[in-house]
Amino acid sequence: MFLDGAPAFEERVVVDGQGIAEQDGPGLAPNSTWTFRSTPRVAINDSSESILSGTVELSNGNDVGVIYVGCSILAIEGATPNGILFDPVAPFMRAAVQLTDAGEPIFVLPFAGGRQRLMAGPETLIETGVTVATGRTVTDLFATLQDGRLAASSDGNTVVVAGRADGVVSLLLVEREVGAPVPCPATPNSTGVAGALDAIGSSIVAVNDLTLHASSLPPQQFALLVTSRDQAFTPNPGGSQGNLCLGVGIGRFNDLLAPSDTAGEVSFAIDLTAMPAPNASLAATAGETWTFQAWHRDVTPGGAPSSNFTAAVAVEMR
Repeated sequence: MFLDGAPAFEERVVVDGQGIAEQDGPGLAPNSTWTFRSTPRVAINDSSESILSGTVELSNGNDVGVIYVGCSILAIEGATPNGILFDPVAPFMRAAVQLTDAGEPIFVLPFAGGRQRLMAGPETLIETGVTVATGRTVTDLFATLQDGRLAASSDGNTVVVAGRADGVVSLLLVEREVGAPVPCPATPNSTGVAGALDAIGSSIVAVNDLTLHASSLPPQQFALLVTSRDQAFTPNPGGSQGNLCLGVGIGRFNDLLAPSDTAGEVSFAIDLTAMPAPNASLAATAGETWTFQAWHRDVTPGGAPSSNFTAAVAVEMR
């Protein structure tokens, strides 16, 4: 891939000998010549897929921000990208963009209404103005710096972007798949559905930013997070209506006991340096897999006090 800038107003991007985004190029104004007004950011991944991000100056005097992946437009200023409803891209000079080895684009873009989004294809990973699971609000993403301030693992699962959270400049880490469901059936509680448990944050021990979020619980009922490095199946332990999916060495996060809210949700921000075990606290280490469930109060169909368990989630520490 290279930029061909001679003669003037015939600058073009060439991929495998094919010119793209040149005069009458796809997605831009017809019958327009153009040139990059800002120095474009160019990158290439292990599969030789190419990306380019920059501002195009059309011959009619308009400036248009464009991102190309290979020979296709990923995003263009003023248009609504695929997978995004009613939210056009705001003006930009350059966007931070990276490709995974599988060719999935990871990028930061401004959108209408002053929002910025860190995206993986059509999936929004972080959006400014939204409170994340850790309780912090992302206030800015550095989307237009020349060096991008964006890095993604080759598989696209882990993404780091520079930004501000609650006004503090931070490296914002996103892991798209933190935990894995455990093949252990969950029993519906008194709401009629089974409680769910999701791992949010990071599985990297050194980061120590892992939160377990329980949902679909009976509203305003106490829940206790339990964990083990072993898995098993024990139906109706101690008269509970649910199934325990943990094996030996079960620990309880007693200091995190909390009621669900009116929507039946509750979050547990855990300390990976103090994982509870039957007789002591342990520090999680990379390579271990810890399994979690939320044990919560419930009632039987007849209204008698009882308890139940959410589905279980396993987190492999890194």
